[in-house]
Amino acid sequence: MKDLILYLWQLPQNIVGFLLSLVFKTEKSLIYKGVRVRINHRLNGKAISLGNYIFFGVYPYDSYSWRDVKHEWGHARQSVYLGPLYLFVVGIPSLIHNLFSKYDPSDPKKYYRFYCEKWADELAGIKR
Repeated sequence: MKDLILYLWQLPQNIVGFLLSLVFKTEKSLIYKGVRVRINHRLNGKAISLGNYIFFGVYPYDSYSWRDVKHEWGHARQSVYLGPLYLFVVGIPSLIHNLFSKYDPSDPKKYYRFYCEKWADELAGIKR
């Protein structure tokens, strides 16, 4: 019953996550702290967290570190806390930030200073 209530609390992002799971079929998966991490190479190294759905473009052992899995889990925690507000407070701003952020080799931590990325790191216990 608790899982159903939690799924419904996060329903907007769970719907989007479910639809993405139909597009990006799971090639491999793992469970991290109760959340299934789905891997599909068509995501080209990107990672997306939507409620109960975490998607990675590569298996963490390939080129992602476990820190990246933890970071996405931090976004999953944000979804639990914010419920139906998650897409507006975190999901959409994070997507826009990701699309317009340019990797700066002189400051590789810059991306993670954005409020929702910093918060995801904090929830996951990540120090950058």
